[in-house]
Amino acid sequence: SGCSATPGLPYMKNFESMDQWIQEQHDDNFDFSVEYNYNLRRRAICTNLEAPVYGGMTAMLISPCFDLSSIANPKVEFEYEITGYGQSWGSLTLEYSNNRMNWTSIWDA
Repeated sequence: SGCSATPGLPYMKNFESMDQWIQEQHDDNFDFSVEYNYNLRRRAICTNLEAPVYGGMTAMLISPCFDLSSIANPKVEFEYEITGYGQSWGSLTLEYSNNRMNWTSIWDA
């Protein structure tokens, strides 16, 4: 599976902290943080923008590695919110990788 330390399954995360989740470093203005989300009424990972975002910029939040080889029908459930103030804020994509180099999109918003 390539995972050195796999969290137990089923995996539940409340995002009181980032723990094993990491922000992939790109040359961009995105910054993830854990903040209270008033619409969701709980803490959540939020994307903060410190400067304007331009086309083609990406931000990646990477989960811990999971060994799904013994799971017949793995699934992911999460809540999300995309908000903006009169601007287009892009999209949200869920991807997976077996090697953290080649990514396959499995969902878009």
